[in-house]
Amino acid sequence: DDAEIQSAIRSLDQHALRARSIIASVRSFAKPVEAKFEHVDLADVVRDVIQLLTFSISKDKVAFEIRGERQNTQVSGSRVLLSLAFLNFFRNAVDANVSKARTNIALQFSSQDDRLEVLIEDDGPGFTPEALARIGEKFFTTKADGMGVGLAMCKRIAQQHGGQLTFENAPTPGGARVRLQLPLPLKGPC
Repeated sequence: DDAEIQSAIRSLDQHALRARSIIASVRSFAKPVEAKFEHVDLADVVRDVIQLLTFSISKDKVAFEIRGERQNTQVSGSRVLLSLAFLNFFRNAVDANVSKARTNIALQFSSQDDRLEVLIEDDGPGFTPEALARIGEKFFTTKADGMGVGLAMCKRIAQQHGGQLTFENAPTPGGARVRLQLPLPLKGPC
């Protein structure tokens, strides 16, 4: 009967359904299927993924700063696939930052011409030169228990959306930087 408990259960149910969709997308990586595209607010996708992530990671373990989300963040795409990509980016940042008690992740939305860019930076150790040269290759991983499919899948998701995904090291004080660029939808009715 407690309203707060009922609200938490509804939220967990929504996240379980979203996780189920993400798992189905991972399975389709080996056998790609045509994704259903619609108008998606990328800032909403990011907020949903952050909320999903905080169910599996203590809120004290990761902190997010989001800038520029009040501008037009609408893209044409698959909400599930884009969620999968952001979940992968965020999990990688947390996993790479094992020496720190807390991982800080900053996101910056910006648009130029016909592209929306999301710049994701963390305060971890960044990429080694070898990792930068091979990142996004199928089965390349720097994790002892990794499979090497996560970032390759993210690159494919960006390409499926007519976008581009690049990786680099952030300037001082360092950390990893992921840059996702997606086309903005054409003006007018859908």
